[in-house]
Amino acid sequence: GGPRYHLQRLFIKLLEVAWEMSYMHFLSKLKHQKLLNRKNKMNENNTALGKIKEYVEGNNVVLFMKGTPDFPQCGFSSAISQTLKNLGVDFSAINVLEDDMLRQGIKDFTDWPTIPQLFIKGEFVGGCDIVREMAEKGELQSLLKEKGVNCGSEASENKTQ
Repeated sequence: GGPRYHLQRLFIKLLEVAWEMSYMHFLSKLKHQKLLNRKNKMNENNTALGKIKEYVEGNNVVLFMKGTPDFPQCGFSSAISQTLKNLGVDFSAINVLEDDMLRQGIKDFTDWPTIPQLFIKGEFVGGCDIVREMAEKGELQSLLKEKGVNCGSEASENKTQ
């Protein structure tokens, strides 16, 4: 192997090193991007949890539901909404279908797998079955009264509007 052979071997070696360096650079970029994505996801989740906390702490009665009280998008959401309306409770409804981060965030917030979710004065009460059962036993009305939430005659006038 003369000088030409050695030059070819050297050139091939340089190409291999250059390729390996660019591949390593690519991998580090990829890793960095994955870390950024994970960080963004955490920030989005923190934002969702922050919003949820604001809703829960800023309103006497909050229902996280699919759809709205007038146009519920699931039977369970409809049932709780109707129960609250029948009791004459003034409540805030948050439509989780408008925001995927809220939809997942509320489940993380309460460690409860399903929606709807009802909160009274910052306290998680439960989902459809629990709320329905409490209402049937009069426990929901007692809890509302105990927490100082108006319901009944003065609020039921709003129902007909």
